[in-house]
Amino acid sequence: METFTVRDLRERTGELIRSTETGRLSVVTKHGKPVFVAVAFDDALFADGVRAALATISRHGRHR
Repeated sequence: METFTVRDLRERTGELIRSTETGRLSVVTKHGKPVFVAVAFDDALFADGVRAALATISRHGRHR
C-alpha cells in the first residue's frame, strides 16, 4: 500500500489514479493522519461496501 500526502495528491494525481487502476490501495494523509483510502471502484465494491458506508454516514452524519 502506498501513502500519498494531500500535497502529493495535488502534484501526483495521475500517478495515484494509475496506481489505483492497477488494483493497488493508496492511503492519503493530512498532517500525518490517514484521511481516505483510494481504491478502484467496481460494481462489487458499490454493492458490498460503499452502499453500507453511505448508509452509515446518512444515519450518523459521518463515517464511523
